[in-house]
Amino acid sequence: MRKWLSWILCLALLIGGSVSFLFRGNYIYERALTPHAAQASEFTQCDSSSAVVADGEFTYIDSYYYYHDCDNYHFLKQDDASSRGGYAPLHGNMTQVRDLDDLSSKTIYYLTRSSNDKKQKTTEYRNTDHYSAGEYRVEVFERR
Repeated sequence: MRKWLSWILCLALLIGGSVSFLFRGNYIYERALTPHAAQASEFTQCDSSSAVVADGEFTYIDSYYYYHDCDNYHFLKQDDASSRGGYAPLHGNMTQVRDLDDLSSKTIYYLTRSSNDKKQKTTEYRNTDHYSAGEYRVEVFERR
């Protein structure tokens, strides 16, 4: 009897989660928001002359689906990514850049979360435009 109750409970949780996903879509419960990575990706272009740079590991992973075919998709972090926890796969990853000036692209689309208000300092690029999509902000930098 216990075995059947366990199966019924698992099935009920699976169905409940699926129904919740059907109505809510992709939802981050710990931040109480629906991510807008898809909308933010519409403001960017990623090719040999343009790079998309996420402001950190979380934004990089959250938006990866929309840039997985892009060879010029990076994340910005001064220190090494942690070798433990959820960001461990990014430790030692070649997509990490420590400074926007390290890139050679003509245009950089800097993907940041609205809660991150720190401005990027760069000597090689100038900020020419910005776009907003939900919690995301896309800063456009052009090479000087």
